[in-house]
Amino acid sequence: IVTAINGKPDYIDAHFNNRVDLMNQYFLDPEFRKLYYHYVHKYADPKYIGDFISAHKSELAEFQKILLDEYYDSRYDTTFLTKSAKESLTGLDYKIKKFDEYKYKNPADNHLKEYDTINTQEAPPYYIQAYKQRETDKEKTIRIVNNYSLDINLTGYVDENGIAKSYPEIKTINSLNKENNKVEIDIPKRVKYLLYKVNSRDSVYRVKIFNWKFPEARSPRMELLSKGESSILEQFISGSDVIIPAGNYTLKKPLVIPKGYDVEILAGVDIDLVNNSFILSYSPVRIEGEKESQVHIHSSDGTSMGFIVMQASTKSNMRYAVFDQLNALDYKDWRLTGAVTFYESDVDLDHVMFSNNRSEDALNIIRSTFNMKNCTFDNIYSDGFDSDFSVGKVISCNFRDLGNDALDFSGSKISIAYCTINRTGDKGISGGEKSQLKVKNVTIMNCNIGIASKDNSVVETENTTIKFSKYGLIAFNKKSEYKGTAQINSKNTKLIEITVPELIEKGSILIKNDSIVNGTKKDVADLFYVKN
Repeated sequence: IVTAINGKPDYIDAHFNNRVDLMNQYFLDPEFRKLYYHYVHKYADPKYIGDFISAHKSELAEFQKILLDEYYDSRYDTTFLTKSAKESLTGLDYKIKKFDEYKYKNPADNHLKEYDTINTQEAPPYYIQAYKQRETDKEKTIRIVNNYSLDINLTGYVDENGIAKSYPEIKTINSLNKENNKVEIDIPKRVKYLLYKVNSRDSVYRVKIFNWKFPEARSPRMELLSKGESSILEQFISGSDVIIPAGNYTLKKPLVIPKGYDVEILAGVDIDLVNNSFILSYSPVRIEGEKESQVHIHSSDGTSMGFIVMQASTKSNMRYAVFDQLNALDYKDWRLTGAVTFYESDVDLDHVMFSNNRSEDALNIIRSTFNMKNCTFDNIYSDGFDSDFSVGKVISCNFRDLGNDALDFSGSKISIAYCTINRTGDKGISGGEKSQLKVKNVTIMNCNIGIASKDNSVVETENTTIKFSKYGLIAFNKKSEYKGTAQINSKNTKLIEITVPELIEKGSILIKNDSIVNGTKKDVADLFYVKN
C-alpha cells in the first residue's frame, strides 16, 4: 500500500484512474486514510525501527540459522528497512493533502466496489506441488500440497507417453485456508504430471511430480549444498578462484562447488568420475581445452552421476572438452535426466563431444541462454540434446547413433544451422510445447522421423534435406493440455527416399514454399506413442 503514496504528484491521478486497483477502495475511506497516515509516520521513524531490531535481535539470529539450512550463503540485512522507511516519508505531507482533496471527475465513481477472487491463469501452478514419497514395481505414492487460496480438484494425470487419463471420481484437495491441504494418493509408476482444476474455473492445469520426497527436513539438494567446500576442492582454491591444472585426477566422491567462485579447468585435465561421484557447481565453469590438449571428463567404471552447473551467476564457457560414459544425477531421490546439465545457467559450448552416455539426455539445458557450435554427439543412449524453456543456437554440430531424438526442445526459441544428423531411433529435430525453431542448411538421414512440430510449436525449415527415413515432416498435437495449431513452414526442403513425406494432423498446417497444406489425419500421436 505504501506504493500508493510514493512517486511523483501526478502519480495520484494515475493511481485513481486505474479503476481495477483494489487500493482505490481503501483510500476512498477517510477514516482509513487518517489511520494509514498516522501509522506510516510511526513505523517509518528511524528510532522505532532501531528499537524493533534490538528487541528482536535473538529471534532474528535464530531465523538466520534456519535460512542457512536451505540457503547456505544467505545474509539477512536490516538496512533495507530504514531505506524503505525514508522513501515512504518523502513528500508524504504533500501527498496526504492531495489524497484528501481528490475527487473522481465522475461522482458515480466515488463509492466502494465489491471484489471477488481474481481469475488469473498464472496463479495456481505456483502454489500446487506434488512429491514422490515412495514407489513399488507398479505404483508410486504421491503427496500433493495445495498452498493456493482455493480448493483444487484432481481430474487425472499424464502418462509417460503424454496421454491424458481421467480419474473415475474427482479428488478434492482443500485450500491452504483449511485443514488437510496435503493428501497422498497412489498412481501408476511412470506418471509424470497430475491434472487438476480450480473451483469455478474451466482451465485444466498440470503439476510435474518431483522425483523426491516432500521436504519434511532438508532436501537432497540442500544437503549437498550445505557440505560446501569439500576436501577435494580445497587443493584447487585460491581466493575466489578454483583452478584445476593439467593432470590426471580420480574423483571417488561428489565434488560440490558453492556460489561465489570462478571455476577454471585447464587444458590437459583428465577427470575420472568413479564410485558414483559427480561434479556439481553453483558457480560458473570455464573449460579451457585446446585442440591438441582437450579436457576429458569420463567414468571408467560407468557409475558417474554427471556434471551439473546450477543457477550460476554468470555464463559458463566450454571448449575442446569430452564428456564420456557419464550417467545422470540420482542422489537420495534427487534425479536429473542429463549426463551434463545446465540449469538456469547460461553457457557457450565450442568443440565439445558427448559420447557413450548412459542417461536419458546426453546434454540437458533448462531455462538458460546458450550457444553451441562444432559439437558432436556420438553413441547416445537416448536423447542427444534436450532443452526446456531456453533460447539458443546450435551451429555446425554432428549427431550420430542416438537411441531416441537428436534435438528435442520444449517451450524454447532455437536456431539450428549447418548440422548433420544420422541414425536416430526416433526424431531428428523435435519442437514441442510452444517452441519456435528455425532450421536452416541441415541434413537429416536414417531416422524414424525427420522433423516434428508438436503442441502449438512453429518449426521453420529452409534449404534442409531429409533422406532415407520413414517420416519426413510431421505436425500434430501430443499433449491434451495444449490445444491449437502445430505448424511447419518449409522452404526448399528436400525429401529423398522417405516412406511418408508429410503427415499433418487435422488442425495443424504445413506451409510448403508458400503453399498451405491443411492437416487431415486424426490421432497422429497414436502412431508414435503407446497408450496403456
